[in-house]
Amino acid sequence: MHIYIFMSQSDPAILAFTSTEDGSNIPADHGPWQPSGSGRAIPVGMAAEPMMEAVRKDGYFIVSDRSTH
Repeated sequence: MHIYIFMSQSDPAILAFTSTEDGSNIPADHGPWQPSGSGRAIPVGMAAEPMMEAVRKDGYFIVSDRSTH
């Protein structure tokens, strides 16, 4: 599975991980969202299994330096 990373423009401490290249399935609550880094998908290993499970189940995973959503 490839994961795309997006950063909240309203709060740069919030990141979203999603399987959709354009991030269209990320809730708008903390948006607008912009691709983070190169905008390319990254391979994700077994150490990220909780995040991967959330992406498989919900389509996205949102995290901040303050808490996990």
